[in-house]
Amino acid sequence: MSLIVAPDRSQVTMIGIQLSIPIFSGGGIQSQLREARATSKQAEYEVLATRSDAAVKVRKAFQDVTAGVQRIAALEQAAIAAKASLDANTLALKVGVKDTQDVLNAQQNYYQTLEQLSHARYQYLMSKLSLDLLTGRLDETSIARINRRLHSRQEGCEPLAD
Repeated sequence: MSLIVAPDRSQVTMIGIQLSIPIFSGGGIQSQLREARATSKQAEYEVLATRSDAAVKVRKAFQDVTAGVQRIAALEQAAIAAKASLDANTLALKVGVKDTQDVLNAQQNYYQTLEQLSHARYQYLMSKLSLDLLTGRLDETSIARINRRLHSRQEGCEPLAD
């Protein structure tokens, strides 16, 4: 409060209030709100991308399992044919119609087919493990079952279907 004295000897008293309200504070709150919305959208898109990626992986693993079953069946038939060819070439060698080179080629073909069949069976089992893992069905019993198959596989054609 200030007191002002005028030359005519009258007194004037003045009282004042100063009020400061910021109309715009630099956009801090709006900026934080936009950032929170953007972060939320980003998290939403990441969840969608993860779901899509998981679906693609499951689909691929399922296709690998299905293709593995078909490849094994085809290679089992090829192994039977290669064994018949080897037997025929061996018999033809004994009667003098074929030479040793033909028998060796038939043997090579037969053992290459068996190797491809073993590899296809292994790939099938790995694909099956991957599919079980991706679908949440992988447990100790499924691992033990696959382990038994790996250790007890004979040359005969044991069924792979579960």
